[in-house]
Amino acid sequence: SYHSVQAGGETREAIVWYYPNPIPAAADIEGHLCFFNEKVALEVDGEVQQRPQTQWS
Repeated sequence: SYHSVQAGGETREAIVWYYPNPIPAAADIEGHLCFFNEKVALEVDGEVQQRPQTQWS
């Protein structure tokens, strides 16, 4: 299931996904949201990470 986010006066389309009813093998991620790394600014230990270029970019 994909969702858009409104923040800072902008709408980012299909930036978040999750499995509302995961298969048993994916049960550990039920209830969690995943942001596409290609579409967000990711910071680790104070350093902005490079965005990967993939089919979802």
